[in-house]
Amino acid sequence: MQLNDQLLITYECVSAVGTSLDLKKMIEHFLKVFSRKTGAIASIYWEYDTTQSTYLPLCLYGKKSFQPLLTPPYERMENYTIVHDKESGKNLLHVK
Repeated sequence: MQLNDQLLITYECVSAVGTSLDLKKMIEHFLKVFSRKTGAIASIYWEYDTTQSTYLPLCLYGKKSFQPLLTPPYERMENYTIVHDKESGKNLLHVK
């Protein structure tokens, strides 16, 4: 990928930030722009739900026929740990 293409993708993604006051909608829009601009055929982004201790789809993009193939990260990984970051209050997926 050429530097110009990388800069264009960066610009498009930065422009997607701030399109909504609703944080979840803004993140979804950003991820869809990122997927589209990087040429993804299909993509899915997961959000870890601490109440259910599972991953839920946050944002889907692309061909629907590919989406069933996109499984939650923990179903494909053998060596992973979910770490709770006290400072940010978020859970991080650490892959070994």
